[in-house]
Amino acid sequence: MLKYFVITLFLFVPSTYLKSQGFDWQWSARCPINNPQNYYGINANYGFNYFIGSISFNENNVSAPNFIDINGNNFGIGINYEHWGKYNRYAFYGTLRYNNLTLSSYTIDNVPLTDDIIAQYKISLDYNFNLLTLHSGINYRILETHFLLGAGIGLGAIVNNVFYANEEILGPAEVPPFPTNPPSYKREITTGELKKINSFFVNTHIKIGYNLDIGKGSYIEPNLCFSIPLGSMFSTEKLSNYAISFGINYYTSLYFSNK
Repeated sequence: MLKYFVITLFLFVPSTYLKSQGFDWQWSARCPINNPQNYYGINANYGFNYFIGSISFNENNVSAPNFIDINGNNFGIGINYEHWGKYNRYAFYGTLRYNNLTLSSYTIDNVPLTDDIIAQYKISLDYNFNLLTLHSGINYRILETHFLLGAGIGLGAIVNNVFYANEEILGPAEVPPFPTNPPSYKREITTGELKKINSFFVNTHIKIGYNLDIGKGSYIEPNLCFSIPLGSMFSTEKLSNYAISFGINYYTSLYFSNK
């Protein structure tokens, strides 16, 4: 009885470890394969950003109340690489991605015009960034499932950035319109200034994902990623950028053949 148990155990254990990421990619029982270790592909992600901190703003050296309630979204596309480690329990990955990040906020400025009249102005800000990011990390396969946990670190470089600001008179009725042509109760702020933004930034991330087999030598990885900043976006004031993103990675091997 013990002999049969040992034989069964030895038959089962290798089959558990030799399947690539748990995928049964062999052509047939008599036609095994060389399991690739290196995979290449493309990726895309979309997510939401929440900012902790504030942004100061002034026009012609006149300061407005800081922007505090700040939210945004992000979108990115790029290329990726993954190397499967021993027993396919873990994988090292790297991604190079082009991202677009936007943030929006507004603040209310109350300005006394007379002893009885306080003008209320709404100043809105839209900030747009284009950046390159390089991420690397490790995925760990959960038990014998296709689910994975990942963690890594990223470096980003801002390619360009531009902001738009406008001001709107909310009231009261006694407040005169802006001296635009024609006069208006809303105007674009063309001489506004923000603090200097950092050109580079670093963040860490954790993710949960799933490897889905789509054919021999290829798979996709839907994932949910949480990004945590290591530092501020601005050089002289505190603004931390937290993000949650849904992404999808496509991987395929350039080498896949029979033994």
